[in-house]
Amino acid sequence: PSRSGAIYLARVTRIDPGLNAAFVALGDGADGFLRAREVARLEEAPGKHANIDRLLHQGEAILVQVLADGHADKGPALTTHLTLTGQFLELRPGGSGVTLPESVKGRDADRLSRLLAPLLAEYEGLRPRPALVTHPEPLAAAGEELRRLRQRWREIDAKRDGAQAPACLDAGPEPAARLL
Repeated sequence: PSRSGAIYLARVTRIDPGLNAAFVALGDGADGFLRAREVARLEEAPGKHANIDRLLHQGEAILVQVLADGHADKGPALTTHLTLTGQFLELRPGGSGVTLPESVKGRDADRLSRLLAPLLAEYEGLRPRPALVTHPEPLAAAGEELRRLRQRWREIDAKRDGAQAPACLDAGPEPAARLL
């Protein structure tokens, strides 16, 4: 089964400065691969090269999400930029602001930005999905979905509090939902 979208409390097993990446134990198979650019807490100035050994250390427990399943002798690709995806929105815990898809331009972009900005909480980012642009009642759809996504995040965060790394906190979307 695919682990794409799953969220783990993982453990850094090895830092590889040559690859500028870390290998991370997920607890259910091959270690995942986390590139420095996929680490959310970049403490260096934007535009500068981030060194993995300055961002993470061996043995550290971190929250990661599977970007892509591994194959054969490679583990899955990981990120610490977590995203919970719904039909109309993507919630980014720890993010900030509204990020619009490139396909949304002009009046639609302005309208969605004005509509979604007041819904944001601190340390939270949102990205509307194309279905929201064409929805007849986008504010109602966004508000309801945001409540569901926030509840899902609260459940994941609560599991993290009692978990020991490595542990799967959220298995991610079912295959049919991921496909849709």
